[in-house]
Amino acid sequence: MDWLITSVRNLSKPDYQKLIRDLRDQPKKVKLLQRVSERKNEQPDYESLARELGYDSTLSAFYTLKHRLTRDLLEFRVNMGKNEIVKVENRIHNLRVLLYSRDHKLLEKELKELKKRCAELEVTRGQYEINFCNYLLHYHDPYRRRLIFKEMEDAIKAEAAFSTAELEFYRIIFEFQDIFYQGKLFNEKQAEIELFRITEQHNILNNSISEFLLLSAELTFALTLPLITQNTDEIAWKIAKIRTLYISGNIRFRFPSCEFAIECLFNRFYLSTGKIDQFMDSLNQLEIMVGDIVGYKPYEDVLFYFLFAKTWNLIRKNHGSDIEVVIDEIVCCAAPNSFSDKFLGYLYHLKAYSFLYQKKYSKAEGYLIRSRQLKSALDEPAFWLEMEYFVLQIAIAFKQHQYPTAEHHIIALKRWGKQHPTLWPKVKQLVKESELFINNPLRVWIDFIHYLNTFQEQTGLLQLLKVESVFL
Repeated sequence: MDWLITSVRNLSKPDYQKLIRDLRDQPKKVKLLQRVSERKNEQPDYESLARELGYDSTLSAFYTLKHRLTRDLLEFRVNMGKNEIVKVENRIHNLRVLLYSRDHKLLEKELKELKKRCAELEVTRGQYEINFCNYLLHYHDPYRRRLIFKEMEDAIKAEAAFSTAELEFYRIIFEFQDIFYQGKLFNEKQAEIELFRITEQHNILNNSISEFLLLSAELTFALTLPLITQNTDEIAWKIAKIRTLYISGNIRFRFPSCEFAIECLFNRFYLSTGKIDQFMDSLNQLEIMVGDIVGYKPYEDVLFYFLFAKTWNLIRKNHGSDIEVVIDEIVCCAAPNSFSDKFLGYLYHLKAYSFLYQKKYSKAEGYLIRSRQLKSALDEPAFWLEMEYFVLQIAIAFKQHQYPTAEHHIIALKRWGKQHPTLWPKVKQLVKESELFINNPLRVWIDFIHYLNTFQEQTGLLQLLKVESVFL
């Protein structure tokens, strides 16, 4: 995929118009940008485009122009995203220039201002650089040198703590969003282990940013079926607290565009606790906000939750057959190829439900297979997706009297289950019930329907499946 085309596709209309204004003194770049924008949904033929812009015999000059426009787009994006923390960190990067400029009074003034600004914004990265420059500035003052050296050591510890906390935060956010869909198979002990390290770093930093990271990680684990019914008041308080921290502090500079993710926490809480009116209000709010995050890979997990919630609501209203249309309307504004294989695997799984509710079992099976083909992109906590795949494939095969196909899926499920020892007891029971059904010449379909309901109750999986509506 060409970088220039991809960048132009990702420009919103206001951003595109602003970029045109910024380049108004460079007509050749404006003309190229306009031509690429007109053809952004196709792969442009750059040679014909070069001729159109008057570069018939100087293709190298055209590609130089294209490269410079791409660089302008890069700088435009960086400048659009600059905030107070980015500005402070840029000033920190310039300190060495001042340090070796012989203008020590100006350096001293800048160090004093930056130290104050870093404290206000809770900027951890760069504190060592500030103290290091201060250390060299006052190297010939033994008393101040010792004090600054202690501050340098504290800065190293704080930077290490923040880096560890941030890494753990993103690891938990990206890898463990799936636990919401695991139902009663969620492993609570695993949550305690994962949270230990980020809690340690918060105890070192003890500021609003580290508290935000810790609360986000805690809520990722707390908003699950087994735990949410035990601690509803505490969870509601934590969600409100995380929103307050984000709105009132400087966290939005470090982690921009988190409003959608925070609203998803509220929505997940309302869905899990059965507060349908609040759930609907929150879902409507997410519908207004979703355009801001579609197509941005860091937000795929919360986008999937939104699609899941939309799907759940359609099924609740007996409009399950509309799932595919609604999903496509939401994701269509993203640039082609902007979604990861992991997200596409989830997406195909949701779309399968649309055809299940239309009783178009072959099409549903096709989407399930497409989802399964992307299993290598899944994290370990996404086992729920694989388990649902096997259950639905076995049920579809039984419904269509395709017993050899069902037997094939049962064998594959047995093999998969033995690779997941903690899940094997549930998988073993599912295999047993499926084999009993397939080997019974007097098999009665309603008996397997009853077992699917029991399976849902015991595991908390298949939250989007109304068994009787789909299979009777």
